[in-house]
Parts: sequence; C-alpha cells; structure tokens
Amino acid sequence: MLASARSFAPQLHPDNVPRLYALICDGNCVEPVFKDGQKLIFSRTESWRPGDFVAVYRRPESVPPGENPVLLKVLSSAPPPSFFQSEARHGAEGPRAAYRNKVIVRMLNPPRSIVLNAEDVLGIHKCLGPLEEEGER
Repeated sequence: MLASARSFAPQLHPDNVPRLYALICDGNCVEPVFKDGQKLIFSRTESWRPGDFVAVYRRPESVPPGENPVLLKVLSSAPPPSFFQSEARHGAEGPRAAYRNKVIVRMLNPPRSIVLNAEDVLGIHKCLGPLEEEGER
C-alpha cells in the first residue's frame, strides 16, 4: 500500500494493513526529518515508544472535516499497545475499560504538542524510516 492516507481514508484501518507498508508523508509538520511527499515505511507489529515517529490512526468520527485520519507525528506518550487491540478480540469490557488515557504526540514544524483522547485512536504504528527507491541505494 502506497498512498496518502487521505485518499483512501474510509477503507483504512490499522488492523487491516500489511505487517510492513508504506504511506506518503502529507504536509510539512515533521520537517526537517521527513519531507512532504516522501515515502515512508511503517510496521504494524514493531513496538513503539516515546520519541519514535508513528502513524496515529484516528476513529473516523473523531476526525474534523478536511483533516487526515492518520497523523504522522513524534510519540510523546500513549497507553500500552494492548489498549489498541480491537474490541472484537477483547470484548467491550477488555483493556479499553481499564484505561482512561491520552495519546500525546508532537509535531516539529511548528513545534507543538497535540493531545488526543485514547478512545479516539484506533492504533499506532511505528515509522521505520524512508522507503529507498531504486537508484537511491
């Protein structure tokens, strides 16, 4: 999969992407590390921690009109990965019932933090870095 998340947002769910996949950076909020239009590799299964660049998948109903449902940001803090397991695997009273947390991410350009209700986040995937194109190696 290689596209801006905005272009296929209704179908995009963090549980339905391959283990490794690529997205195109949309915007300049993480420059100078990643540039607008740059192809980036993400892992659905690799562990993330504060300081990592991550894709944060938001619930469609929590995304303001015109905004991208997937945010590429630097992770500051979040509940443990088990929090983001689907309710189908854990039931309605699974890990979500035990946590009332926030996901905090940072953008670099301009520098600021964004606080999201963890309940509005479907999942978090770690960015492994830029996709090397043929001829760039």
